Amino acid sequence: MARKVKTKAKIKTGANKRRKGALALVLPWLRRFGGVLGAIVFCLWIGAWLWLSGAVHSAASWVGDKAVNASADLGFRVENILVEGRENADPEIILAVINMQKDDPLFAFDPKSAREQLEKISWVRSAHVERRLPDTLYIRIEERLPLALYQHGGKIKLLDMRGEVIETDRIDDFKSLMVLEGKGAPENVIELAAGLMSEDVLNQRIKKAVWVGARRWDLYFAGGIVAKLPEDDVLVSLGRLGAAHEENNLLDKDIVSIDLREEDRIAVRTKPGLVEEYRSTLKKSAAAGNNI
Repeated sequence: MARKVKTKAKIKTGANKRRKGALALVLPWLRRFGGVLGAIVFCLWIGAWLWLSGAVHSAASWVGDKAVNASADLGFRVENILVEGRENADPEIILAVINMQKDDPLFAFDPKSAREQLEKISWVRSAHVERRLPDTLYIRIEERLPLALYQHGGKIKLLDMRGEVIETDRIDDFKSLMVLEGKGAPENVIELAAGLMSEDVLNQRIKKAVWVGARRWDLYFAGGIVAKLPEDDVLVSLGRLGAAHEENNLLDKDIVSIDLREEDRIAVRTKPGLVEEYRSTLKKSAAAGNNI
């Protein structure tokens, strides 16, 4: 019995030694890991404090300013501001947006921000902005093209080729443009504009376009002639009208209206007393193979 007790005591003592040996190996690693973790937490806390207090931003700004000024001392200063594509946009507004003067540090200019601000100008469709080393700011502008004056509700607005309003206080400069009338005219002018652009003789003579019944156009040309377009196929109808004028000088005749609402014919109403003269012209055209 004494031997058995002794043996058990030896076994127990060996287990304790093994546990102590394992702890001896693990504890230094735990202490080291805890120290590293504490250092990381401390660094994160310091970083968060610096960021929230604005110290990092201030330091970065200070370094950036020093770098920009140093580049200016090396010759990277604004000497030229080149602007291409400007016709109607106010040059003073463009310069105000650029906000750079001669001898300013070239690298103090932010092309991306300038482009975003330029594209907020009503006349500007798009803009390209860049620095050209060592001393030039280059701006290329694509302006919106004025199409017509929209007269509605006692007000006149300038529209571009998409029927969108161009904000300007120089309406009188565009009084030679076609006038649009009728509720909904701007939203439906794109197809009409495309047709007129393809028929130069019509584009040069048109004075006014009226959106009738929220479904079709009446076009008023120089000399008082009214052309009634159908609801559909505006481009085809304008092509027919352009061809009829080229073949018969239709818009130069003493007529009141031209009706293109039927696909197979163009109906013309003449001024009183001129019916026979125009009928004679139609016969000559028919004999030449023209079907009006």
